[in-house]
Amino acid sequence: MSEGANGARSALQEVRSAYRLGIITPARKRAFFAAMALAGLALPFAVYPVFLMNVLCMALFASAFNLLLGYTGLLSFGHGMFLGMGMYGATLIQIHFLKGHFVLPVLMGTALSALTGAVVGFLVMRRRGVYFALLTLAFTQLFFTICYRWTDVTGGENGISGLKRPESFLGLDLRSDYAFYYVCMVLLLACMVLIRRILDAPFGRVLQAIRDNEVRAASVGYNPRRYRHVAVIISGTFVGFAGALFAYLNYFAYPEVFHSAFS
Repeated sequence: MSEGANGARSALQEVRSAYRLGIITPARKRAFFAAMALAGLALPFAVYPVFLMNVLCMALFASAFNLLLGYTGLLSFGHGMFLGMGMYGATLIQIHFLKGHFVLPVLMGTALSALTGAVVGFLVMRRRGVYFALLTLAFTQLFFTICYRWTDVTGGENGISGLKRPESFLGLDLRSDYAFYYVCMVLLLACMVLIRRILDAPFGRVLQAIRDNEVRAASVGYNPRRYRHVAVIISGTFVGFAGALFAYLNYFAYPEVFHSAFS
């Protein structure tokens, strides 16, 4: 079992122990989240909002990565591939087809990442452990090479610029870093809550059972390969969503996110 999986189990056991001992009560939990929400609202007035949005995007990236490593036991060196597909998907769709739009390019970039997760996941799911990790590394390097050399579409090493935030989205001018920060904060926190709900659902329990003892999980009727494949798709989808917002944050997409060093 990987160190990440052991760490996730230890953290979960500590939280459960805290609940049993009464250290964490529902009232304290609500107070904590209320304080965090107030801090999130006030932070952009004390810290550069672009930096905060980078932190939020990478936090969602890490949460989605943890879904795969901590709860499924799969180490991926290729998650930059999903981030890049979300970035380039949203950027290309807005520049060439939906100029000035925000929602549809983000959704389409996310869908492209989900499709990438479905295809790549299907191809690498026959291997486990270090072989799975090396295959994900190979695929992200393949995507990096394609992105770096297909200059007519991706812009090569210069990337693609020209992405624009809309002037009006739910009454907010997203060209303002402060307005875009609040939109990103709501969307990305909603994604993290959704990830938490997925992990607390029966599906998440099955993933943990497969991680702990694959043979036993298979003996009671679960298909480990299918559940792992779905986990890769879900993880890639959330990373792609973060990538699409990351593109709007920086106004362009660049190939370095595909590189294994980024993952």
